[in-house]
Amino acid sequence: MTSHSPKTRWTREQIRAARVVALAPLLQKRGLLLVQREAGNFSLPAYPGLIVKDSYWRWPERNLAGNTIDFCAQVLGLSFPDAMRQITGTYTGKTHCPQRWRRSRTMPVRHSD
Repeated sequence: MTSHSPKTRWTREQIRAARVVALAPLLQKRGLLLVQREAGNFSLPAYPGLIVKDSYWRWPERNLAGNTIDFCAQVLGLSFPDAMRQITGTYTGKTHCPQRWRRSRTMPVRHSD
């Protein structure tokens, strides 16, 4: 794995590969508890209602779903470069949002400008 500086661009191949990285091992590596459910699904007690399977996730209560990169950005609150670093193993930071989201159970408003 190569380390990327903040200005380094990720290749299409790296982005495609990051989208399909399995979420369960990535989240366990971060110290998140996963509870195995039926059909290969996992739930995360830290994020009630969120379901993970392979490289995909969905959060029906919040009308959210996506791939591994989306999870890092939308659920963990990471920027795209930090999400890529997290997935490739070169990220050293921590998430910003989980505590707030667990308490409030509301999602920050996102505008599609």
